[in-house]
Amino acid sequence: MNIRLRKFICLLLAGILLAFPLQALPARAVTAEGPNQLPDGEVILSALSLANAGLKAGSEAYGSMEVVAVEGEGFPEALRFTTTVQPSFDYDFQYEIPIEAAIEKDDVMLATFYARTISSTHETAEGTVSFVLEKVGTWEKSITEKVAVPTQWKQFFVPIKAALDMPANQSHVTLRVGYRPQVIEMADIKVINYKKAITIEDLPSTPFYYEGMEEDAPWREEADRRIEEIRKGDLEIVVKDADGQPVAGADVHVKMTKHDFKFGTAVNSAMVFGTDANSEIYREKLKENFSSVVMENELKWPWWEGDKARAVRLYNWLGENGFAIRGHTLLWDGLTRMPSDIGGIVNDPEQIHKRIQDHFHEVAGYFKGRLVDWDVLNEPTANKTIRSVYGDGIAADWFKRAKEADPYAKLYVNETQILGLDSPVIHEFSNFLETLVDSGAPVDGIGIQAHFGSAPVSPMAFYNQLTHFAQYADEIAITEFDMNTPGKTCKRCSPAIY
Repeated sequence: MNIRLRKFICLLLAGILLAFPLQALPARAVTAEGPNQLPDGEVILSALSLANAGLKAGSEAYGSMEVVAVEGEGFPEALRFTTTVQPSFDYDFQYEIPIEAAIEKDDVMLATFYARTISSTHETAEGTVSFVLEKVGTWEKSITEKVAVPTQWKQFFVPIKAALDMPANQSHVTLRVGYRPQVIEMADIKVINYKKAITIEDLPSTPFYYEGMEEDAPWREEADRRIEEIRKGDLEIVVKDADGQPVAGADVHVKMTKHDFKFGTAVNSAMVFGTDANSEIYREKLKENFSSVVMENELKWPWWEGDKARAVRLYNWLGENGFAIRGHTLLWDGLTRMPSDIGGIVNDPEQIHKRIQDHFHEVAGYFKGRLVDWDVLNEPTANKTIRSVYGDGIAADWFKRAKEADPYAKLYVNETQILGLDSPVIHEFSNFLETLVDSGAPVDGIGIQAHFGSAPVSPMAFYNQLTHFAQYADEIAITEFDMNTPGKTCKRCSPAIY
């Protein structure tokens, strides 16, 4: 496939995400020092590193905290929280900051802080923190605001209305970081109490912006031009009568019966096979809106071996209803993503090779010629149980075995955290793809999961990353697209922004 067509594929996929004009909604002006147009208030919290602040007892079982220097921002240092083990409850790993001042019921307050993510195991590449204001002892809360933290420094605004009286030295702010393994930094926290001088509606929300959001952003005109050049063509229709003579001025009505482009979704088998009203609606909407599907779990290795009949039953229903079907996934190289016996044989090259080969030939061979694509390998950057023993080159053999089992399906490697962000995955995944190509792996496509976080990225940044990965295979596909929406910290956000 030539580079022009590859770029077209990237453009087409990016266009799906960004097809509608985006409009910025007005928000109250903010500055680095804080919100404008508000009266003076009582500063009841102004720093993270207070003498009597610290981690909750027992937090060391789940991670650590340290003070780090910050350059190029309006604050000299930050607290770095490293979560190594996710606790059962997010509050088991939290940082607690006492508040000396008294707070009265219905006081209106504004909390602000900066945060960024250094590393994340979440597929959006974002970290997570919850801001909590509560009364000590009874743990009655005035706010619990969970926010997604991007990879670049961002200031967050959390409006608060006190739910109860909290006398002096009887309240605190907690920063809960007990989520998936991650490294995040937080800085420059402030809480200002405006008491009853304003209402909570007068407070600003977290600013919402991304590069290219403007209606006259250059990428929009460039995309429109490429759409005209690449995605459109002329159609000439000649109407003839029974004698084969052209009919002038004939009325012609054209109705699309099928999309050539595959609009897809993951399919939940419980809903497909369900008997209640919601399941019926699910099946109707599935057939109404999508032409391509992927089984959510049934073809993953442990699920397949656990209930092959269910996977076959689901395949038959999908086929009977005219869906193109992707296979996901032949191998997910994480210990918890494979059958339980793999850990005991991973260091035995003969056994592990045979186990994988037999699995590929069983499942891919069973559906030979019936699936349009196979994700041969899923999320290779973060999952490398077997490859950590034998090296990345062994993955090329997996693609070759997949091609033997089903020479008709296109073979994909599916990756997450490719989102137009400066993520370590970009470099590591590129190196892995280089190894596959150099080893002669029959890779037909790159799957971009596209699990976007709550803050949309620059359209051109995402487009450029798609174009970069197009050099490694003939096809690029968005395989698992979804997008989070902001919580109460962006109360002025609406679907129009997306």
